[in-house]
Amino acid sequence: MREHEGREEKVVDLYPDGYSITWREHEDMSVDDIEWSHYIAKYKEHEANRTSTNERNKYWNEYRRSKEAGGDK
Repeated sequence: MREHEGREEKVVDLYPDGYSITWREHEDMSVDDIEWSHYIAKYKEHEANRTSTNERNKYWNEYRRSKEAGGDK
């Protein structure tokens, strides 16, 4: 048992899926709907084309770099 804000709770009650609230908040802010739709479209494209892992990683690294540089891909 763990005391939290004046009451006792089990750790499993605080982290039912194994992730902290702080981590969940960060996760929810990290990717917007447009990014998800791009990821899903690319994933389907890579699957359909049977793209190699190396080629997939190359694409995502270039995509990440272009985003960091402020460009759109």
